[in-house]
Amino acid sequence: MNILPLIGHLARTKPLRNLSLTELAVLYGSAQDLTPADYVELLNCPRPKLTRAFVALEKAGYVRREVNREDRRGISVRPTPAGHDIVAKTLQLLQRK
Repeated sequence: MNILPLIGHLARTKPLRNLSLTELAVLYGSAQDLTPADYVELLNCPRPKLTRAFVALEKAGYVRREVNREDRRGISVRPTPAGHDIVAKTLQLLQRK
């Protein structure tokens, strides 16, 4: 499967066009109660790049960072209602392609 046309389609779709692939991956993962360390491992992405993604998504109103429920020393990234909507729209686009 050639995913380049799909990525191009997602990149042109409002409101997804302003999200990087890293931000989109973080947003999708936020529904799974992942920690920043989980993202580093799963995405094989440097921590500073993920931190920038968290900050951008938080500023856009798609996620919120909060104290981890299981380990109060860490944080979890959780989707807001707007974040849930973006993930749902993305999944719909993926299913159509």
